[in-house]
Amino acid sequence: MSEWWIKMTVATNHLMSDTVSEVLQEIGVGGVEISDPKDLDFLKDHHHDWADASRKELFNSDEVLVSTYIAEDDFTAAFKEKLVNKLNLVTQFFNAPASDIEVSYTKLKDEDWVNEWKAYYQPVRISHFLTIVPEWIDYNKESVEEKLIYLDPGVLFGTGTHATTRLALLGLETYLRAGDIVVDVGAGSGILSIAAALFNAKKVYSYDIDPNAEHVILQNARKNQNHDRIHDRIHVETANLLSHYHGKASVIVANILTPILMTMAEDAYNKLINNGILILSGILKKQRKDIEDRYVNAGFTLVDYREDQDWCSLVFKKVI
Repeated sequence: MSEWWIKMTVATNHLMSDTVSEVLQEIGVGGVEISDPKDLDFLKDHHHDWADASRKELFNSDEVLVSTYIAEDDFTAAFKEKLVNKLNLVTQFFNAPASDIEVSYTKLKDEDWVNEWKAYYQPVRISHFLTIVPEWIDYNKESVEEKLIYLDPGVLFGTGTHATTRLALLGLETYLRAGDIVVDVGAGSGILSIAAALFNAKKVYSYDIDPNAEHVILQNARKNQNHDRIHDRIHVETANLLSHYHGKASVIVANILTPILMTMAEDAYNKLINNGILILSGILKKQRKDIEDRYVNAGFTLVDYREDQDWCSLVFKKVI
């Protein structure tokens, strides 16, 4: 294992940040962390007092920082050239000036990078009933009804601070019923799978195409095993979308990007029970019509719609 790591930080704007994140993962760096001041603005508006101080401390502007880590041995001239070429394509796609993306590099020792990103995470109150707590923070419930998810996000997507994750969690809280069979597509850190189990799903099938996800999801599930043996009710596999699920689910939840969601409408319909619920997040508001039309044409009925910043979630029901 490399003793030294390179932290690559891409400074960009809110609109391009998710595409930049995709580019970094596409060239093989694994997971990324996205530091977006809009997330802290949301939390500040929802009475998280620490968010205002963190906003001032961490961000000098409205730019978004997309960061990842790569072993120094893999940080070659060819890798840097590939990265620059890919990022140039992003600015061209958005018709943006090259200055809208700036890349910086920091060299860190092995033990430094593992802990550096933890400073960005604090407990996040998603709703009256649900709070996401980083495992290294000692947190006391604010009410008897409050449910806690302890999480080590690692380097995979899904910490509760991003709007798309919040929307998916609210969908689960609203529509999941005790005893439901749930499928989590593109599970990332496992936060949605753990929430589903916490909301008393009978069984949760958790799928992600990233082979690192299985370890992270199970590790995070074990951190919450005191909650009625959550770990025992989550089944994790490395798989593309719904390809490995062959049953009939009560609820399917997917927090992934719109182009991928557009490919799974029929498969989701076929793998839900009658009156089953489909919760989709990861959708920009301007993409709503494309998703709605695609899933209605596949046989679904739209039953709910929510917005958070530039993002939205759609909830569909399968009605025969």
